Amino acid sequence: MLTGALAQLGGNVMFQFSLGIVGIALAVPLTLGAMILTGAILGRFVLHEQLTWRSVSSMVVLILAIGVLSLGAGEAQASLDALDNALEGEHRFVVAQGVAAAVLSGVSYALLGVVIRKSVSGRVPLPTTLFIISVVGAVGLGVMSIARIRIEGLIETRAVDWQMMVLAGVCNAFAFLALAKSLQLTGVVFVNALNASQVAMASLAGLVLFNEPLTLPLFFGVLLTGFGLAMMRGRRLRRSRI
Repeated sequence: MLTGALAQLGGNVMFQFSLGIVGIALAVPLTLGAMILTGAILGRFVLHEQLTWRSVSSMVVLILAIGVLSLGAGEAQASLDALDNALEGEHRFVVAQGVAAAVLSGVSYALLGVVIRKSVSGRVPLPTTLFIISVVGAVGLGVMSIARIRIEGLIETRAVDWQMMVLAGVCNAFAFLALAKSLQLTGVVFVNALNASQVAMASLAGLVLFNEPLTLPLFFGVLLTGFGLAMMRGRRLRRSRI
């Protein structure tokens, strides 16, 4: 329950808070980078998972790929310009809060992954783990929403906003179930590495669905992502033969 509360407040809420300050181009690499590094450290000392030089090198390549892809996004330049302007004015502390929120979000997600891995690898059934974390999020954030905008504010929310939130919730539920199941089957380091590939997937989706241009950062970012995952996968294949 405590981890569920931290994942919702320190993970989801802080990530959305950082999006409004530093933008998606900076929030995503900060969050995923912190998640990969923290997950590796916690996986090593809490779950006693093996951490080799190959896996460390793979994580470094993936973090580099995340940064390259994010800087190649259309929002990157605007985000960096906003950051420069804020640093010159009175909003420097606010920008620092946005950066810290993104890092805290990644740390919270990593801790959530470690707790799920430890729970589902023991005596706690997967549905029980997901139910507790989801209920804590729904109750905790629901109470905070009512306290902030009251019942009247919820009623006045536009129908299209409700539809988008429900659709996002359904997608998040399937993603969370897949994440928890993967943590039941394999280690935190490998799961987080695969999870980081979402940046490359989003970039490729932009090419296919929105006709976004194929830029050098996008090309090299996707290439680095594939190389990093191949390094991680190669380590696991060798372990499976032993």
